[in-house]
Amino acid sequence: MILQVSNLRVTAGPMIRVDNLDLTLEERGCLALLGPNGAGKTASVEAIIGLIPKSSGRVTFDGLDISSLPASSVVRMGLSLVPQLRELFPGFTVDETLLAGANAAGRRKAGSRDHIYDLFPRLAERRHQFAGSLSGGEQQMLAISRALMSNPKVILLDEPSAGLAVGIVRSFIDVVRQIRATGVAILLVEQNLEIASALAENCIVMAAGRVVWRGSADDAINNEEIRRAYFA
Repeated sequence: MILQVSNLRVTAGPMIRVDNLDLTLEERGCLALLGPNGAGKTASVEAIIGLIPKSSGRVTFDGLDISSLPASSVVRMGLSLVPQLRELFPGFTVDETLLAGANAAGRRKAGSRDHIYDLFPRLAERRHQFAGSLSGGEQQMLAISRALMSNPKVILLDEPSAGLAVGIVRSFIDVVRQIRATGVAILLVEQNLEIASALAENCIVMAAGRVVWRGSADDAINNEEIRRAYFA
């Protein structure tokens, strides 16, 4: 396995945001972390990569314990996050944003801009355009591309379909499949069961910071009780 999380707990004062989360992600695999707003999904991935502190638990990446490392060190090792709000610098051009992503690779070989522009031809057309002037779908492409430029072994995708039009979501699914085909594993945070089923082999459903169900993505999408309780 490439990523293992054991007994992860995240708190904010008296509030428990994540309570004893366990998960494993296989090399080249895709695992979906599902649930409604406030389920603890974003807190989970932010804690995994080191953006927010863990109250307890262990994270192992590529055989190494990264539990106490800051996000900058984790990214240089090959674990990258595409945040829910994208967090692009609006005054950076597309090219400059990709260069910043390449710098995050540290001593490892960075990704290729040519590969990015093959994957996202629309970004190639806008390579000299400021990130802040791009459409929502284009900004999501750029956020994913920035992560890819660090040449990751695993990408954490946090709510990538949020706010995107249906046609763009279909394109996004195709792109994630292409990314997986290059050997990159994906931990996908989603609220949409259909998207999760199209991309992931297995899934974990969270509610109020706790795991309430786990199994195959196909079983989840066909489970009426799960759908009614958490995705209605």
